[in-house]
Amino acid sequence: MQENINAEQFIKRLKTYRSPGDQEIQPNSKQGDVQNGEVELGVRMGQVFALAKEFIEMPLSEVEKLLESPI
Repeated sequence: MQENINAEQFIKRLKTYRSPGDQEIQPNSKQGDVQNGEVELGVRMGQVFALAKEFIEMPLSEVEKLLESPI
């Protein structure tokens, strides 16, 4: 089991996959929706899924923190 398996570590690792080109706001997209206080990191979904597999044993209380996060 991986140490530091929590929401904070997941977000920290997620930020390492940021791609400046993917952060641009695309037409007809919810990216950059500031009205809802959301933050777009510009990470490809494949990378998100791969990271999620690494954190598969994360406690549900930490998953809830991710769901509540603006990221």
